[in-house]
Amino acid sequence: MEILNLGCGLDKEGLGIDINPNFKPDIVADVTIPLPIEGKFDVVKAIEIAEHVHYVKGLIENMIKHVKDNGTCIITTPNALGYEISYRYRGKKKINNSVSQYLTPCVIKGLINRCGGKVTHQNIGSRIWLKHIKIKFKRQEG
Repeated sequence: MEILNLGCGLDKEGLGIDINPNFKPDIVADVTIPLPIEGKFDVVKAIEIAEHVHYVKGLIENMIKHVKDNGTCIITTPNALGYEISYRYRGKKKINNSVSQYLTPCVIKGLINRCGGKVTHQNIGSRIWLKHIKIKFKRQEG
């Protein structure tokens, strides 16, 4: 199975692309603009990266462009709604300088649809705080 790992960080599964050379990815590149690769993959994943990029639509466009017709894209990110509830309940402010934005499930699914994808599965939340979003999607047929 061929895997494309966008925003790979220290995860070495598949072909890793990350903007940070300190992570020693296979390719150093911005995952929100057209990638310096050809070909399609069985799985394209972006795990815990969408909240760190300024152009999420570009990330999703790359995922759809590089997934095979019957392949799967997987995107995970913190859930903006869950974090807002959690921090309000605890009376804390959000402090994480590496996060450029927290996303909601509706925003991610809307971007997937506008970029030519089709959501096939979603898992939103954890047992207590609804802090996580995991969405699987494919390229739309036709």
